[in-house]
Amino acid sequence: NEPLEERQQHDEEPISDYDDSDADPNYEPSVSPRRKKIKFSDFDDVSLAPLKNRQPLKKVNENVNANCRVSQERPDKQEKHPLLLSCHNNCRQKCSSKINEENFRELIRTKFWRLSFGERRLFLDAHIKQFEIKVRRQEAQRSSRNVSLKYFLPLPVETEAKFEKIQVCKTMFLHTLGLKTDGMITCHIHSKKRSVEGIAQTVDERGLVVFNETFASLHKDGNICVMWHEAIRGRSATDVASAYYNNEEDNLRKDMEENMQLDHSWSTNEARLLLALY
Repeated sequence: NEPLEERQQHDEEPISDYDDSDADPNYEPSVSPRRKKIKFSDFDDVSLAPLKNRQPLKKVNENVNANCRVSQERPDKQEKHPLLLSCHNNCRQKCSSKINEENFRELIRTKFWRLSFGERRLFLDAHIKQFEIKVRRQEAQRSSRNVSLKYFLPLPVETEAKFEKIQVCKTMFLHTLGLKTDGMITCHIHSKKRSVEGIAQTVDERGLVVFNETFASLHKDGNICVMWHEAIRGRSATDVASAYYNNEEDNLRKDMEENMQLDHSWSTNEARLLLALY
């Protein structure tokens, strides 16, 4: 083998001691590999954010440019029943002169929508009065409407700590409560027709069902179906047992003998409650 100095004379470039190749006699391969360190530098007066938990480059760029983005905030939720404008100045009831402060109307609207369903029905029942139509117009003779409605709003009395009902027009009444249509009033009037006079319906019947219990007789034309609305009673064992008992009291003669078969009723306590009624 030639010495190192003689071999370097034949080469164009001398072999450096820092050359990590097989030609370097001082080269020693490292046993443990070193991790490459990422170095960040400043360019264009923009400093790069350091990597956190090995975030991808795209996410790092989003973090860097977060301050440059325009924030798109979600607008505030619009109120469901806002206070609407009052009636016109040419109103027959002169509502603008009776109620000249918007704070009273806003107070009435806020308190009305804080009430429960039953309390709202009681409010409508107390501030909407029905009167019989005394004089009919010629063009309105075919109308099936037999009553006229008068609307009132509660306003505080200055001298006394109580409220006074002041008659207003329909537009003023609806807009004070934040209503655009009279659907709630129409539903309230129809419910009063089905209920006893002087008693307001305070149960929301929307979304409820009608329960039924059928009593099938062994004879022909002897079937009886008992029906009740969910707003009146539920479907518990007590309610079903009372349906059995009331059916027997109304339709069974004293000289008749009854044989009743109940399917899957012992597990729901219907049979126990029915025996307790006897």
